[in-house]
Amino acid sequence: MTAYLMYLPQRTDMFSAARAWFEDATVRSDASAFAGANQLVGARFRGVTKKSDGHDTVSEWTISGYRIIGGYPIHNSTRQHIFVVLAQDPEADNSVIEAWVTAVSRHWGGSCVRVAAPAFDAPHADIGAWVAAMHEAITDDMRFTPDPLEKITSTLYSPTLLEATRAAAFLQHAGLRVAPTRPWEDGISYTVVGDTQYDGSISLSLTRIVEEPLALRALEWREYGPFAYTLTWIPEPTLAVGAGQEGDHDMLYVMTRKRIVPTVQLITSRLTEACTGTVLSADGFIRLPSQ
Repeated sequence: MTAYLMYLPQRTDMFSAARAWFEDATVRSDASAFAGANQLVGARFRGVTKKSDGHDTVSEWTISGYRIIGGYPIHNSTRQHIFVVLAQDPEADNSVIEAWVTAVSRHWGGSCVRVAAPAFDAPHADIGAWVAAMHEAITDDMRFTPDPLEKITSTLYSPTLLEATRAAAFLQHAGLRVAPTRPWEDGISYTVVGDTQYDGSISLSLTRIVEEPLALRALEWREYGPFAYTLTWIPEPTLAVGAGQEGDHDMLYVMTRKRIVPTVQLITSRLTEACTGTVLSADGFIRLPSQ
């Protein structure tokens, strides 16, 4: 069986993460069944390691064909927990779940690794013991840490409709040069592009959605709206990923990207403050103001 271990911060909201991609995500009601499951958990007190009873730390969520179990606190670490994703079908196409595991790790600043797992029909405690053994065998260089800045795109879903000229003002106030913009044929949608001096451009596009993303369905309707404002960084063609052949070119891309992120965050923050609504990342997760 295929399994994935995700090393994520303790604050990770796993149910929201699952529900953002999978409509059938559910929470197990018998979370107390995990008592004693946490074999790798510990807190040091005068050099003695204590096991957690697992009541407050380990839960299970399910989606079609997969179980998600966690988080198992890592011994001697107060910041990361391990969540395991277990495939139930050995012949399943795991491309979607693997993309989700990567996206979750990117959004919450964690890492992940794919491993082989036995078919678990045994008590939950056995899963905890297996996770502990896998954790001991996995070295840091085996874990994949997605680049958190790989996708510099965010979308505000708001009940407020802005005209193109007002939207352009948000880019101008951030120091960008904005060209005149014409609305699209539907009379609502438009794209405004602001140019920086050295770091490419930032586009702000408005569309009216027909169906809200899954992540928004758990919110009150007052917390978002049908107008989607998408901010995207457009690098110079010479800086596009893969355009160069030398390592120095890649470093220039990384440096440029790092410089543009505060500008995108500033525009997103000001736009959200003015229009209200909820921001989703490029991976479809709710983005908090601190992110």
